[in-house]
Amino acid sequence: MPVPNMIHVHSVSPRGIHWLVMVLVGILLAGCHSVPGSGRNQLNRYSVEQEIRMGSDAYDQMLENVTVLEDGPEVEMIDRVTRRIAASAERLHPGVAEDFDWEVVVIDDDSVANAWALPGGKMAVYTGLLPYTKNEDGLAVVMGHEAAHAIARHGGENMTRAGMVGLIAVGASVAMDDDAQPYIGATAAAYGLLGEPAFSRVQESEADDPRVIVPPPRGQSRAEHRLRRGHVRRR
Repeated sequence: MPVPNMIHVHSVSPRGIHWLVMVLVGILLAGCHSVPGSGRNQLNRYSVEQEIRMGSDAYDQMLENVTVLEDGPEVEMIDRVTRRIAASAERLHPGVAEDFDWEVVVIDDDSVANAWALPGGKMAVYTGLLPYTKNEDGLAVVMGHEAAHAIARHGGENMTRAGMVGLIAVGASVAMDDDAQPYIGATAAAYGLLGEPAFSRVQESEADDPRVIVPPPRGQSRAEHRLRRGHVRRR
């Protein structure tokens, strides 16, 4: 009578168990935060201050090889929209936005229809976007969406998630013998943690949530007062 195939159980070393426990404890200690406006629970191990510093560094790198417009009607319109967004962000979510140093640039590239925002209020608009947004209100919708990703701290959330994948993979590699290595990447992929776009569908929907960011008409908030003193800068 043929002997059934036996399921091989990989051995787990005490050192590996200890590593996995430490990884899980570290993840829990990172803390769960509530997304401003939507109230969704978010795992983010980075502080607002850390995100702002990283956003500033990334901003400098993004602008190294582009041409920035210094004046003109398009620049003036984008400045006005940025003021609206900054005023709204600080009024609705002061806990995050009050430390932002809002800065916007207009990148002279008609081949790119895009805008982006980084933690800390660092924003950019490509001239190629303007024919699609048509006017100031249309531009405010796009820029407000991008700013909402920064207000909701989606970048820190994604970096935390990416870090978890790396830590779990390392922990699993320590815990299992060498024959189990191929399963580590497959497991991560099964949970959708590999090869995912920058922002998930939940995050994209959240960035359109009016509770997160709405660029209203100009107000008289502390942010608007600072903007009149040049708080929003252009390079």
